[in-house]
Amino acid sequence: MLGHVSCVPSGSLTGFRQSLQEEEAMVRRVRERIGPTTKRCLDLTAAGEKADR
Repeated sequence: MLGHVSCVPSGSLTGFRQSLQEEEAMVRRVRERIGPTTKRCLDLTAAGEKADR
């Protein structure tokens, strides 16, 4: 029986994992800001102010 043989070089997997961690961190930051940003936009719109910036 052959052992586990990977067709992906170790360095490539390390780079992929780092990239994945960075992407997951960005997703968390975006999720944290969606609610407050949406509320601000709705509040401005309700007050008759521009909410496009």
